[in-house]
Amino acid sequence: MNRNYKKKELLLENLTEKDIPGLIRLTKSVGWDYNREELTTIFSTGKVYGHRSQLGEVVSAAAVILYDNDLLASIGMVLVNQDYRGLGLGKEVTTICMDSVSRDTTIMLVASIAGEPVYKKLGFETISYVYKVTCDYYIRSNKIHGIQVEISPYSETDFSEVVKLDQKATGVNRRELLLHRINQAKKSLVVKDKYGVIIGFGLSIQGTKSLILGPLVTPNDEIAALLIDKLVGNYMGKLRIDVASGHENFIRFLEKQGFDNVTKRPMMVINPDKFPQRNGTLYGIAGQTYG
Repeated sequence: MNRNYKKKELLLENLTEKDIPGLIRLTKSVGWDYNREELTTIFSTGKVYGHRSQLGEVVSAAAVILYDNDLLASIGMVLVNQDYRGLGLGKEVTTICMDSVSRDTTIMLVASIAGEPVYKKLGFETISYVYKVTCDYYIRSNKIHGIQVEISPYSETDFSEVVKLDQKATGVNRRELLLHRINQAKKSLVVKDKYGVIIGFGLSIQGTKSLILGPLVTPNDEIAALLIDKLVGNYMGKLRIDVASGHENFIRFLEKQGFDNVTKRPMMVINPDKFPQRNGTLYGIAGQTYG
């Protein structure tokens, strides 16, 4: 089929939750780890755009999540059906996400190495990296016990403190995302010091292919490692964590625990001079869609 004619058949739309089955088919076609729960969280916290064929099939998508009164936006889940690649659909859905926010908003995304030049042409600059780290067989550590903290299940009374910790870690208030992410989580844990003060938290999210660990906010490598151990527990399947730049020593620890596949991906930003200040406690991001 002629490519130019095929593109004219496509309609770029603001997608809705009714499109979740189509988006699941699209993500599966490219091997991505999205299920209904994950897509429901994305729709609850942001907007999703995509191209639709004349038959109603969703053939591209991108999501934009806004934080803290439009201070920061995160673009993610940019994907195109393999049969429709080469038509510029990825660029179009990314551009409509960019156009949906204020020019003063800082926009971030996590790119593939191959996608980095494309996003540079759209005005993004690389400011750091995110490391996608996966594990097939987790090895529990015998070197992270005896740390003077208490790790306990999250309760609703912890929410305001979790929001505060996350805000210091990411630089923005992500209350709405955290509310939905905690509801989605398989396990939610908080870390308390010897005085009972919450100093960290972590979530595990069940994906279709792996247990996803994040967000993970802690004050140091040792507590991050202990929190990972508690989040994994007796889980026997594949694990994934997206580690924020600046925690390369923590990645080396993870490699000793069986995490053996590390993929480095650029974190790219528009308006980098306005990028919110982070305090170094964000070890694992919530996911590449959320930043």
